[in-house]
Amino acid sequence: MGSVAESTVKRRSALDTIPLVGPLAICIVLYLFPLAAWLISLPATKSQLHVSRIYYAQISGTLWMSLASAALAAGLGGIVACLAVFSQRRFAKALAFLMTMPLLVGFVARNYSWTGLLSHFYIGPLGFVGRLQDSAAGVILVMSVVFTPLAFFIIFQGTMRLRPEYFAAARTLGATDARAFCVIAVPLLLPSAGIAVGTTFVLGLGYFITPQLIGGGNFPFIGNGVLRLLNDLGDVPAASRLALALLLTVLVPVAVAAAVFVIRQGRKKARVAQPVDTREASA
Repeated sequence: MGSVAESTVKRRSALDTIPLVGPLAICIVLYLFPLAAWLISLPATKSQLHVSRIYYAQISGTLWMSLASAALAAGLGGIVACLAVFSQRRFAKALAFLMTMPLLVGFVARNYSWTGLLSHFYIGPLGFVGRLQDSAAGVILVMSVVFTPLAFFIIFQGTMRLRPEYFAAARTLGATDARAFCVIAVPLLLPSAGIAVGTTFVLGLGYFITPQLIGGGNFPFIGNGVLRLLNDLGDVPAASRLALALLLTVLVPVAVAAAVFVIRQGRKKARVAQPVDTREASA
């Protein structure tokens, strides 16, 4: 019986890895490998020097501004999600509707609307708002607002873990509402907030619309460098090399996160299987 149970567990674990390994293998075989082979076969030209200069000059700004906008978007989305959960149903539906409407509008249209909005506040008591135009703070703010609806729906899915009996038990033990929220809601929402930060961070790495329109080209991302090489210089190999460098940069944290997830899942399965083994040994 023990061998049969072990074989069943191994089959289930192998089947569980198919949804993760399958798409990665298809991506590597049909996309990454042909692209890497094509880039390696290209003759060595000055475009490689251009790619390295653009990459090292823009990768730091791309990383920290994307991370800052992702964290701010997760914070804003988490606040709205908590308001929707702890409010009446009619108000929660209104918030969900307001978060859905921006998703129906294209990214370019939303950035152009922000450009028009900021251009009207250069004079008067709200002149500091207009100064967000052509600044790093403006780029981060607009990107975070653009990503907030996506972060909201990711974190709102995580609020399903918040059950009323948890807060009722906390109040019975004498905890205030703020204390109960910090002790119960925040730890349960942290995984969803992490997923929201990771998703919006990856989206921000490939962004080029907001840095060009809001930043005025003063804070270019890697995507802006790809467009410049492709449209202005017509250097397709250099643009491809730079895009592949960005892809590899994104794959590194994704691979690390996947490895951590697999290790944690393995430890959880080992903890679950250990009591079963002890029971069988005692029997």
